[in-house]
Amino acid sequence: MSSKKTPWFKRHPGWTLLLVNGAILLFFALIAEIGLRVGAQYNPGYYTSVEVTDTDLNYAYGTIKINSDGYPDEEFELTSPLRVGYFGDSVTYGVGAGYGYRISEYLEEAYPAYEHLNLGGIGLSVSEGEIRNSARKAERFGLTDAIYLFNLNDILPNSTFQPQPQTSKRRFRSFVRRYLDWFRGRSYIYTYLRTQIKTMMTRQGVGFHGYTAYELNPREHEVVLRETAERINRMAETLGELGVRMQVVILPYEMQISDEAEEVYAGHGIRWEDGFIDRGPQKTIIPFFEPSLPVWDAYYAFVPDDTSSEQARESNGVGEFFVYDEGDTLDWNHPNRAGHRAIADYLAQEGLLSNQPD
Repeated sequence: MSSKKTPWFKRHPGWTLLLVNGAILLFFALIAEIGLRVGAQYNPGYYTSVEVTDTDLNYAYGTIKINSDGYPDEEFELTSPLRVGYFGDSVTYGVGAGYGYRISEYLEEAYPAYEHLNLGGIGLSVSEGEIRNSARKAERFGLTDAIYLFNLNDILPNSTFQPQPQTSKRRFRSFVRRYLDWFRGRSYIYTYLRTQIKTMMTRQGVGFHGYTAYELNPREHEVVLRETAERINRMAETLGELGVRMQVVILPYEMQISDEAEEVYAGHGIRWEDGFIDRGPQKTIIPFFEPSLPVWDAYYAFVPDDTSSEQARESNGVGEFFVYDEGDTLDWNHPNRAGHRAIADYLAQEGLLSNQPD
């Protein structure tokens, strides 16, 4: 008489335990995914979920047009002899605002004699390579003026733009971006866990680019601010040799222009050195710019340089002029549409492009 065959799960207890635990984990992950989809107070796909229609990229915050030259703008006509190009990172690109609601479009209303070309791109910082690229763009499009919208998180040391050693941290970050970040905005639980880890790293002083957030402690990192200013000076000099007048607009962080935002971000565990709120990075870096380079501090678009400054900081609410918590990260550096409008109005009032003909 043949013996009864031993069941598979008894013959493979290790695999059985693994499969059972995996099924339990998957079940709870599914429950968490459903719960987050029902109760999430933000849009996990705010920055990443995009619907492509013809030449438009439709995000939650608005549309970004991509023209035939590959830039985030409508087609360049190049009919006006006065042409101003806007250089910078995701703020210039329009994250948090969208086409039609960016500084470049609002300034087009104020200075219609100019053709306004948005040449921004996500993650762009002033490096030696970008300086050369800016010169090529200026020549290609015949720019007469250039506006660099300087995001404080672009304060980086020269070493950032040199070949970096492959540390375990870099390899892990590369792995996440390559193989896991596809789930960002698609899976609520992945996006939630990613947000928690990113917030934890931000509390430890890690900035947007994955490096130290030098801008939050400008006195400690004065050398880095000097290096950044020197690169921007070289960009202005390079463009100047082509007959292009460059100007710099320093963009503030939300906690600098709002008492409520300062309290909220501090409550999230974000730390900065004494003096940061009172334009610490701006005060530190401005003296390093060449005296001939026009520099505008957009802090004053929100907080007037007069006796009403304290009242303005009290009245500016968190999320009123910046993205804040619309997406899956604490966002104090991207102005929303109202923020772009405020900055553009301030620059126009101050005469940013004052050489406009009658």
